[in-house]
Amino acid sequence: MKKLRIRILVIPAMALMAVLGALGPASAAPAHGIQAASAASPPTEICAATTACFNAWSGGPWIKTYAAGAGNDYFYVQQLTRMCNNGVSTSSCPLSGNLNIPGLFIYQIRYGNEYAGGYDNCLADDGAKDGQTAFGYCQDVNGTGGSYGTIYLAYPAGCPSGSNVGISREWTDYYGAYYGISFQAGNGNPVYDKWNSQTSPGLACLYQNGTSPSRSRVPVSPSSAHLPQVSVPGTRLRQP
Repeated sequence: MKKLRIRILVIPAMALMAVLGALGPASAAPAHGIQAASAASPPTEICAATTACFNAWSGGPWIKTYAAGAGNDYFYVQQLTRMCNNGVSTSSCPLSGNLNIPGLFIYQIRYGNEYAGGYDNCLADDGAKDGQTAFGYCQDVNGTGGSYGTIYLAYPAGCPSGSNVGISREWTDYYGAYYGISFQAGNGNPVYDKWNSQTSPGLACLYQNGTSPSRSRVPVSPSSAHLPQVSVPGTRLRQP
């Protein structure tokens, strides 16, 4: 199965981060079938500002943008705790060549609702390698066994406090330059995982609203209950 992309702030840098706080009221579903929010909003969601969040379009597998509070917005980060230095990047891991930035949180983005009979669904490349995202298989905590386009690094350059851009491990290695998550504001826009950090509209500054689930549903390390703000010198992610 396969996956899609997001963007709101025009910042040619990368970012993703989890912040706890309330979003706006639940949104009604449009005619084309996005599941409306139930009485309760999703436990967690990943957004760029409060006007666009990841949404499993019509329940999946495609990932597009939608307003905060919808039931299908249930996405959250999971740290890959056995990659590199206990889920944190080093000067030689996980990227190739001179692209590594030490100290970055390494994660994947899981979907919290059931799809196709299970919960092993993560944001990934859609299989056509065209940059759009859809559901794919999640990685294990070592960063192995999952679909292409599921591994990300959180980088704060140019983003407001509490958010980071998501650098794609796979596409950055493929192109030898920083690529990551981006999308346009509004409902129904594709979420892309293959966006150059220097190309307009730039990479999305992402945050997670809510706390990632405990081990009761998926093996999430306690340290990854939310995506921490990382501190890296500089305000802009530069190409090598």
